[in-house]
Amino acid sequence: MPSPAGSDISIAYDDSGEGPAILFLHGIFVSKAQWEAQARAFSRDHRVIACDLRGHGESPASAEPYSVQLFAEDVARLLDGLGLDRVVCCGHSFGGMVAQELALRRPELVRGLVLAETIYGVASTPLEATLSRAASLAFGAVQPRWLMTGLAACFGAISPGGAQRIEEEAKRHLEDEANALNILRASMRFDSRWRLHEIDCPTLLVVGQIPHVPLVMAQSWEMFWRIKGARLTVVPFAGHMVHWDNPAWFNRLLGDFVDRLPQAEAPRSSP
Repeated sequence: MPSPAGSDISIAYDDSGEGPAILFLHGIFVSKAQWEAQARAFSRDHRVIACDLRGHGESPASAEPYSVQLFAEDVARLLDGLGLDRVVCCGHSFGGMVAQELALRRPELVRGLVLAETIYGVASTPLEATLSRAASLAFGAVQPRWLMTGLAACFGAISPGGAQRIEEEAKRHLEDEANALNILRASMRFDSRWRLHEIDCPTLLVVGQIPHVPLVMAQSWEMFWRIKGARLTVVPFAGHMVHWDNPAWFNRLLGDFVDRLPQAEAPRSSP
């Protein structure tokens, strides 16, 4: 369904279940559909919100330059419109960047933070900036659809049917090349490294045992060190798509994290 009024675009979202709210934010070039297994499991005793970020899935694109801050503002407006605050925010990969920004910009909205296979950015040091630039040039020499086929085969190798699902969604997003490039540039510009100490809510970092993206494993340890009181957990038999590859383990981790949080306050009534 579309998001409540108050934004320049209408953010699509799914809303199911009742109880303390969990917000799920998907990765780059996919959609809220990636959280189907978690929505089924947690909507039994939680209110589950899964949204399509701007320019993804059923949410329309827009012309202005994207930024992770813009995506976080969209999500904050969605929560405000639904009368929700103090949610548990669970973000995967690019969605984890948006989740970090939401916790930093609107800390009153975030009761707990789950960062799954995500990073704080790719350009916070000269070395990272140089490596990122080199990777961008290398990727630029490859046809985007070929690149997505290779990445899908890698990331989806563990989960049955995972490679096909990722490839289908990614290629659909690449049909609008300007929008896809806008999203990619937003991800490349994001940098929360020097602000991570400002995150002031219980935080769970989740990585897969198989380091499909070595940078994720390296930065997750630094995030664990920089975010006050954070926990870091490795999910066995899982790679980048950690919530697909071992959903039972991932869901158990998430459920345990949510259950250990202080009691949520009653949600605000929608305006």
